Amino acid sequence: MAQIYDPASWKFLVREKGSDIGSQVTLEFKVELADTWLLYSTDQDPEVGPIPAEIEFEPHESYELVGDIEAIEVKEKFDSVWLDNVRYLDGKGTFNQKVKILSDNPRIKGTIKYQVCTTVDGMCIYPEQDFVFSDIVVNQERDNPPKEGAGPSIKKETERRLMEVCEAPMYADFLHLPYGLKGYFNLEQAKACAKIVGKPILIDFTGHGCANCRVMEKRVWSNPEVLKRLKEDYVVVALYVDDRTELPPSKWYESSYDGKIKKTIGKQNADYQITKFNNNAQPFYVLMDHNGHLLSEPKGYDLDAQNFVRFLDQGKAQFKMNR
Repeated sequence: MAQIYDPASWKFLVREKGSDIGSQVTLEFKVELADTWLLYSTDQDPEVGPIPAEIEFEPHESYELVGDIEAIEVKEKFDSVWLDNVRYLDGKGTFNQKVKILSDNPRIKGTIKYQVCTTVDGMCIYPEQDFVFSDIVVNQERDNPPKEGAGPSIKKETERRLMEVCEAPMYADFLHLPYGLKGYFNLEQAKACAKIVGKPILIDFTGHGCANCRVMEKRVWSNPEVLKRLKEDYVVVALYVDDRTELPPSKWYESSYDGKIKKTIGKQNADYQITKFNNNAQPFYVLMDHNGHLLSEPKGYDLDAQNFVRFLDQGKAQFKMNR
């Protein structure tokens, strides 16, 4: 059954109760996680695989950051999926950030982006949490210039092309499909191609840091029967929900789900999954035609390859019946 998961509860506190302009205060980001869930720390190595937590501050002339985020109560263990050590919080934990107060009524707000996974079945989600610190008491006033924030960085990678009759896929230089599959990373492109070639669409809601997605690819998609169907029967589109590539402003929009402006590939894909399918976990697979009509119930994490074969065959059969 479709479900929206929300395993992290946040509190935002200021350690020092009274401050002078020019002094430093410590902002505390306290998180409490539901049982069986863990959150990858801000100091997690992104090259290993999991997405490290990121605290983004909205630049403002009333304060400046001092030093880096400090993660408290971090644990470390070897992860058999990523074949490396991972750093994480479970139960309760805290991130601290020092800031310098530059004026009265400092306006300190922003967004926390993070990956949480459950140890029950490895399912991961990629939430974000807005924060505001509005209880900083300032004793006197002083002017100071603002500090400029750093812009987002963009990943790079290899190449990909689809069938000659269809449009070349966007984002193929930094997004990919496994096992030499040819497909798309944008749903509208996939729909256009599916209409031309007369095939149904498989949407693969995935993520760079999704461990279970990699397990599904390794254990299920590699199965010859599954791979044959993916290559021959479907137009495959991988929608990465955690990709941070920012789109042009003309493509931004306000979400009907949370009222936030969705600016990146990942945020728009995650928003589509939540608003259309009431689900925010990956992997998540959807079969539809080029008009967006569902061909079967969407499918989540399942390591039985024959179940996935039946899922694909049922979708293909329904697609033929609907034509």
